[in-house]
Amino acid sequence: MNSKRTQVDTYYKWLATYPNLEWIEANIEIVDAAAKLRAAHRMSTPHALQAATTVYASASALVTNDPVFQRVAGIETLVLDHLP
Repeated sequence: MNSKRTQVDTYYKWLATYPNLEWIEANIEIVDAAAKLRAAHRMSTPHALQAATTVYASASALVTNDPVFQRVAGIETLVLDHLP
């Protein structure tokens, strides 16, 4: 097995058993919201899908290292690089 596949499997196993982590499948509501966020905030499609899913799930915050999410009102964003 190649090293990239091993790394993917390792991350999958870790995330699949991570406590309090919920996997949310994209649905038409999320995709529609993502399209609107993408247009309104000039976000990439993956970023817009993450933001729309955060809103859909009523998540209390988004922990990331990408400040692009700070553009979206209603999402409390914790950018790890900005921590003291």
